[in-house]
Order: sequence, then structure tokens, then C-alpha cells
Amino acid sequence: MRGRTGAWVRVATVIALAAPGAVACGVGTTEFETGPEQRVEPRPRANGLDRPPDMRLHYGDQSVDLQPWTYCYGSGCVDGAPPRNSPDVGSPEQVVVEFPLEGWRLRANFEAAGERCARTFSSPLEEIEPGWFLLTPAGYADEYDVTVFGRGPGGDAFTSFHWTTPSDGPLPTPSAYLGIIAHNGGAITSYGVEMQVDQLATAPKQVDASITVTAADGDALTFSPRLTDDCRADGQLYWDGPDAQGKAASTLGPAPFTYDVALTLDGRTYGGTATWPDDVIRGFAPYARLDFSPSLPALD
Repeated sequence: MRGRTGAWVRVATVIALAAPGAVACGVGTTEFETGPEQRVEPRPRANGLDRPPDMRLHYGDQSVDLQPWTYCYGSGCVDGAPPRNSPDVGSPEQVVVEFPLEGWRLRANFEAAGERCARTFSSPLEEIEPGWFLLTPAGYADEYDVTVFGRGPGGDAFTSFHWTTPSDGPLPTPSAYLGIIAHNGGAITSYGVEMQVDQLATAPKQVDASITVTAADGDALTFSPRLTDDCRADGQLYWDGPDAQGKAASTLGPAPFTYDVALTLDGRTYGGTATWPDDVIRGFAPYARLDFSPSLPALD
């Protein structure tokens, strides 16, 4: 169950589920002279594909144009990777992003620069005027590689820059999702088992999990998901498989299906629940958001 741009987009999307709300303009914000509303047309590439306009960053009395390195727009899609040497905006209190496409929303991921498998903080950008978006720090003050990604009518776009944030921003709360049951042409099926937990306070030393899937008629299946040992960010856990158990769960009976997760972290058990398809995350099917009780341990 992988998307067009792979694991990076999956992680980015999941982190977005736990991100704090938009930061409103207020005391201490900088006024930017925006002038008349502008609309920038996409530029054709050498291979004939359209691309979205650049995202223009305004910080202090300076600005820089950033080209998207991955996007789907107009006539096609381009998959890329963040540049090794992204523009460095220094340490301003905030950044304003000018991106003149109607109906688009922007979000940013903050990943500590130079750290492998670093915890990522996420924040929405507030549209302060049409096509102008305010970005303020997220997480702890640090040196970050920031990826701004936008989604809107007809596509998406990703670009990056370097920012040493001068102050702390909002801290995220833990979030979790589980994907087992899916639709395929109206039929119920499964493409495997995936579960992820993000933004735990610390990386637990001991982890156990079990999943119970129950169909509407009461038939149930309980199994243990497979925890991966891939490079994961601090406070993030990911399970992948076994696919055969997902297939078996999809044949239990009619929908809706209830997911019950028993997650034990360092000896303490947390119960997570979700219902498919009612709790499927919009735009992120077939994954369903898990609610845990007691609440998962969060950053302070």
C-alpha cells in the first residue's frame, strides 16, 4: 500500500494528522506588501510537461524562488528528491510563502539538519491573503531542513529550504493509523497490513502489539503485526505485514469492520480502536485513524 512518491509522502501525510492547528497572525508578525493579486502561469519543461509555479519565500527584507522537486500538475507527474544544498534563509522569526494557485493548501515538515532518521515536526501554513501563506516555527528551536508541500485542484508540489528557527513552536501529539481492509471495484479486499504510530515522547525499549479485526456479523481474527527495524524517527513505530492475515481478515464477513489494537510500550498497554470504513482518513484510504485510551505518551 505505497503511494506515488513512496514512504516519504506516507510519513509526511501521517505526521500531518497530528500537527497542531494553524497559528493565527498577531502581535510580533511582520507586514508584507503584497500589492495587486497576481497569478503565475506554469512553465513548460523541456520534455513538454507543465510544472507548477515556483514557491517564493519572503524572509526579512529578502526573497528567493524555490522550484518544486516533486509534483503532479497539468500534463504529468515528476518524482524527485530534495536537493543536497537547499537555500538557507538564516534565522528569521517567520517565513511567508507566495504561491499563486487558487484552492491550494500548504504544509511544512521540519527535519533536524544532518540527523539521520530525525524526528519530524509538521505545521500548516496559514493563508493570510490569497496566494500568501505564513509559516512559523514548529517543534523545538533548531537547525532544520524544511519541506513545504502543497495540494490543490489538479495536483501537488514539494520544495525545500534550510531554516534555523529562533524559537520553539507547537509540539505535536501522538497519532496512529492502521490499514488492513480496502475496497477494490466495490469488492472488499486487503493489500496487506500497515500500522504506524508517530510522535511518541521517546522511543520505547520494549514493544508488543496485537490486532483484532471483527466483521459486522461478529466473526473475528486476532494476530500480531510485524514490527520493522528500518530507520525510524525518534518516537515513531511502524509495522508491515503479515499480508496473509490481512487477506484472511477481509474474508471474515460483511462491513463495517472493527479494529482493536493492544499496544504495549515498556510494560504499559494502550488500547486503540477504529472502524472501517467510517474512520478511514480522507484522502488516505484505506488507512483508518486509531484512537487510543489511555492516551499515548506525548512530548512536553
